[in-house]
Amino acid sequence: VSLVGFVIYHKVIPTESHHLTVRDGFLTVSVCWILASAISSVPFVLSGAIPNIFDAFFECSSGLTTTGATALSEVEGLPRGILFWRAFTHWLGGMGILVFAAALLPSLGISANILAAAEAPGPTMDKISPKISDTAKTLYKIYAVMTFTQIILLMWAGMDLFDASTHTFGSVGTGGFSNYNNSVAHFNSVGIEIIITVFMIL
Repeated sequence: VSLVGFVIYHKVIPTESHHLTVRDGFLTVSVCWILASAISSVPFVLSGAIPNIFDAFFECSSGLTTTGATALSEVEGLPRGILFWRAFTHWLGGMGILVFAAALLPSLGISANILAAAEAPGPTMDKISPKISDTAKTLYKIYAVMTFTQIILLMWAGMDLFDASTHTFGSVGTGGFSNYNNSVAHFNSVGIEIIITVFMIL
């Protein structure tokens, strides 16, 4: 992913600012979702955790869109790194992969307004600040604070750092991926359930 970003940043920087049309915005949104899911599925396939490329693509699409559907019937046997990555796709998708892109596009000299409008589910895209990129950065700061706070609270409630992180990614993104087959019920803790419920609402 870093290599792809490096190539794009150094080889695709335009000499002047470009403004996307509505058609460009819809195309970019579609391509971003497909590419993000395809690139995200690579660790699953290379590790052998999900050897079928279509299942891996489905799992990442579900993660990035925070749908929460899974192609796996058994998750507890997977390596921790893969479980972490699987949960992290929820975290990325919770804020929206396109909000992330909107924060970075201005550094490529591309206006993100049309992109944000194409991604927004409603008829308008409200901004916290005058620039879409500044709005995206502000939202990510809030998201990061919420994430860190929930990890601390879940550790206080009895989870270890790994479990707290993966369940936080799955709950602040409202997708629900867990690293246990029984999900949160594995812990049999009302305190943990309350913390996760509150942060999903937030």
